[in-house]
Amino acid sequence: TLTTKAEIIAVEYAENLNTFIVAEKDNSIRNYDLSGKLGHEYKIKAKPTFLKYNHQNKSVAISYGKKIDLVDMQGKNIRALTPHWKYYDFITLAWSPSGKYLAACDNGNICTVWSVDDGKIIKEWMDQAIAFSFTAKEDGIMCFNGSGDSNLYNLKTKEPKFYKHEKNGPPKT
Repeated sequence: TLTTKAEIIAVEYAENLNTFIVAEKDNSIRNYDLSGKLGHEYKIKAKPTFLKYNHQNKSVAISYGKKIDLVDMQGKNIRALTPHWKYYDFITLAWSPSGKYLAACDNGNICTVWSVDDGKIIKEWMDQAIAFSFTAKEDGIMCFNGSGDSNLYNLKTKEPKFYKHEKNGPPKT
């Protein structure tokens, strides 16, 4: 059982650190070990909406509203990521397996992929419906949306491919 100081918004497990990273409603990010003992904690600018841990470089992407901050495990700001469109709040995040790219989708159906090294946008597109899940595999980001369609964005060719929902799941890449 994990007893937190405030209501939990999002939780990520950092397996390589045996740590739970918890976004709480009081604008805090807190790290807890497996026994539930509080480790490092830090405040962020606003109430977090989502967070995603990067196993490659031990950093955390934290969305709050229309912004995303990349921070290290102590809360030190690495970089802010900003989309071209700033109308809607981010609702989901995914790291590429290499940890070099971050994908996000907002509740206005706009999906964005950034290069984490320089913060530049690699691709931004409007999906057919709100993307409720991203999965990063090999060199691509698979975006699943509420209409049952999926969009595979290939990070090598920088071209999206659209697929209709298959009975047996998304296509193999």
